[in-house]
Formats: sequence, C-alpha cells, structure tokens
Amino acid sequence: MLIQATQTFDTLDDAQDNLAGLKNLPGFVLGYILQTTPKIQVVFIANCAEGTLSRGQRLVTTVATKS
Repeated sequence: MLIQATQTFDTLDDAQDNLAGLKNLPGFVLGYILQTTPKIQVVFIANCAEGTLSRGQRLVTTVATKS
C-alpha cells in the first residue's frame, strides 16, 4: 500500500537532511520539500507492505502521472 506522510521542520537545512535520509529507506518512492510560511514540510510517499495510518499520514488511493 502507498502511504503519504508529512513532517514539519523549522529550517530548510533540517528538511533537506531528513529527505536525504528517507531516500535510503526501503519502500521509499517519492519525496519533496514543500516550503510554506512559516514552516517547511517534507512530503514523502512510501510503499508499505502493511501498517496503520497515524496522524500526518494518509493512504494514497489514486496515482496520476504526467507524460
């Protein structure tokens, strides 16, 4: 199952460090940094064999690609 999760950071450097670490996790599919005022969020999608949804996570039910 694909799960989207978000995590909030105070600085861009902290967000970039977190995203770099996430890329090495098994199941990592996609990640990006969303900069909004005043917080910075790391948004990532992982392919999880099983698991429960918690706060800040949601099940991805549709996927669209742009050619």
